[in-house]
Amino acid sequence: MKRKRSIAIILLLVSVTMASVKEKWEKFRLTDCCHRIFSVSSELNAPKNPAEFGKYGPQNLFDGNPATCWAEGVPDSGIGQKIQVAVQKIPDTIYFVNGYGKSPILFHKNNRLQAIKLICFAAFSIPGHCTERAVELNALKYPIEKTVILADRPGKQKFGFPFDRAKLKTFLRHAKTMFLQNHPGPESKNVGQFLLISFKIRSVYRGSRWNDTCLSELSLSFPESSAEKPVSAVTTNEAESTVFLKHPDGTTDTLLKDSDSIFRILELSPDKKWVILIWMPAHPAPGDIPTRYFLYNTISKKKILPDSAFPDIGDLYGFETKKHRLYLQYGSNKTGDVRMIDLAEFHREAETTGVQ
Repeated sequence: MKRKRSIAIILLLVSVTMASVKEKWEKFRLTDCCHRIFSVSSELNAPKNPAEFGKYGPQNLFDGNPATCWAEGVPDSGIGQKIQVAVQKIPDTIYFVNGYGKSPILFHKNNRLQAIKLICFAAFSIPGHCTERAVELNALKYPIEKTVILADRPGKQKFGFPFDRAKLKTFLRHAKTMFLQNHPGPESKNVGQFLLISFKIRSVYRGSRWNDTCLSELSLSFPESSAEKPVSAVTTNEAESTVFLKHPDGTTDTLLKDSDSIFRILELSPDKKWVILIWMPAHPAPGDIPTRYFLYNTISKKKILPDSAFPDIGDLYGFETKKHRLYLQYGSNKTGDVRMIDLAEFHREAETTGVQ
């Protein structure tokens, strides 16, 4: 009996060890732009400069305009090509606008997506492993994959997120525990956590003329969250290189932390939903000290500016209220003039995020 128990324990240890060996972490580099984090495996007529977007670039998937599209850039029909999107919340709905939606003629002349495989990853970013335009993610693949079939028609198509929400949450928590064990340096609150969703083309509807597969729009919607908390004040601690959010109930959250940076508050908006931060390096080189301006939404804890979708917005100067509307004052990169933009322009992009 004891021998059988010893054998069982050995087999259990072997199975646990083998499970750990099979856990394969992958690295992904995604673009942070247009208030989205995304990448594609190829792009038709892609610019030589990887920092630029082309006519058929992935930015078109998120511009709300079905007359623009992303088109894959491989010689065949694009089977196996991928779109990857990182979010901080588990979606409940996916929306597609299939094909090239600029006109019915272009819709039928180009390929359209038919079957798409959805692959999920628990993904994590380490502070300092990113730039204003790119995010590096360490990711662990979720073992379950799903496939959705798109109709061969223009217009918006709606699909429920096909994964079991409870099981996916459990996997994300387990992956975070493993990631922190493998990266003991960063504390939990300093690690960015994402759900990385890969949309992989499995089959297409063939176009009558061109063999380029197109998708005009891709968007996700999320369940309403009760996690939104009003903010009463924003403070900084230069010694800890941290920006804090204080709430009316007396609790405090971290908005931003980076040991290589110093942050100072330029202004908190009257509704306390927006804050302008001035960034400086914690260890500057001799000479002039560079500064940058950031706009954050305090409810979603999301960086809104700078963003290449708003290339004219330079230095940020403050907030101004006119006729019950709140505006952001900024310096124009083109003319140097002081201009204003309605903060309502950013409300849709500033919706709350967080892996839930």
